[in-house]
Amino acid sequence: MVHTGENDERSSDIESNIVEKIIEPFDIVSPSEENIDTGKISAGVVVPFTAQRDRLQRSLPEKVQTETVEKFQGGERDLIIISMVGSDPNYINKISEFISSPHRFNVAASRMKRKLVIIASESVFQTSHPDADVYENQTALKHLYQLIGALDESVHPVEEGTVQDISSKIEEDASFEVYHI
Repeated sequence: MVHTGENDERSSDIESNIVEKIIEPFDIVSPSEENIDTGKISAGVVVPFTAQRDRLQRSLPEKVQTETVEKFQGGERDLIIISMVGSDPNYINKISEFISSPHRFNVAASRMKRKLVIIASESVFQTSHPDADVYENQTALKHLYQLIGALDESVHPVEEGTVQDISSKIEEDASFEVYHI
């Protein structure tokens, strides 16, 4: 899911509300109680910053493990949601080595057993750092953006709308698009 928010640094109102909406319909259980046949799944949310982790831990069911990438290492869940958080282009460039690290992304994405949902602003995919070495780290996310079809005019999102369609509590004026791979 790609959104057009542009104001977030370490915590995101948009992404928090999207995560809550995604989790809401599921019967979330601990990993030892998983049973896909009865609809009981385990879920986790992987975030880069403790501010976003703390915010989500207050709003999500306790059985949804919500941790930073470093703390989630080794844990697996049926459903993993990655909330990339940052959307301010200047801030993304400032912390690009951290947020665009292929190793960190691999750890986060490899925690899922059945379904992976990535929530990120367009800025995460489109920002280009002027330092060639840092830019090199950004290429994996740029490739993912291309792979989902976001840059291809013939590919249409499976869903799109304003972030207020997700939650009326969101104040920022932004839109979203959902792509499937």
